[in-house]
Amino acid sequence: MYVYVYDGFVTDKKHEKLLSRVETRLTDLGISGRVERLTMFKDIGEIVADAALQGCETIVAVGDDGTVGRLIDVVGMHDMSFGVIPIGDGPHEIAALLGVEEGVEACNILSRRVLHTVDLGRVNDHFFLSSVRIPRTRAAMSCNGQYSVIPTEDNEVRVCNLAPMTVSDDGAAAISSPRDGFLQTVFQPSPRRGFFSKLFRPAEPLPPPTVVPVRTLSVRHSQPVTVIRDGQRLSSSVLDISILPKRLKVITGKTRKFE
Repeated sequence: MYVYVYDGFVTDKKHEKLLSRVETRLTDLGISGRVERLTMFKDIGEIVADAALQGCETIVAVGDDGTVGRLIDVVGMHDMSFGVIPIGDGPHEIAALLGVEEGVEACNILSRRVLHTVDLGRVNDHFFLSSVRIPRTRAAMSCNGQYSVIPTEDNEVRVCNLAPMTVSDDGAAAISSPRDGFLQTVFQPSPRRGFFSKLFRPAEPLPPPTVVPVRTLSVRHSQPVTVIRDGQRLSSSVLDISILPKRLKVITGKTRKFE
């Protein structure tokens, strides 16, 4: 049984023709199913819990990265496979990392049903598939409960499960593996530039990042900070981040960015 969770914008008029083609293709492939539309009056947790009770084997996010993030946050508590049909203006970075193309081709990928079991990240009580981005900080970070990392200057920190970590000189991105039981913590220093150098000198390349593999990461701030997990905002002064190995079965395409 398939359940398709449509984000609110998917039914906008500008997506009408594409959505019609997608629904027709799903019917042709014999994998049409129940449709749930996200609205302010529907609780996504109740949608997923009800789908699980009805014997749902596969739940599919129809939308963008934000849709995926909202759904992953609750699917992580249930035993069902996860798929995605990218529709809308994006971003669609998570779908691309899974090797899922936009629109009708995503239906063919769902039908082939190539499954991989991947790790999930957790920040406080929320799950994430791709990454958590922490804004510029000098806060001490406890890694694996064994040692601390203290940035010497403002760093943007990205805790990656399935996400680009670094980019080489030729533009190739190194992607973290969601199957190795680790989160890759990327510390990216801010550019060292003063006010006048910004006005009169060309932008300098960013200093190289430092990447630290961890299983757990704890951060304490004196006041709440807003972090981004899979396109969703979370505000807290306490961040407890961990990896949950082999937690989720995802449907992937041939161009997925991990082994």
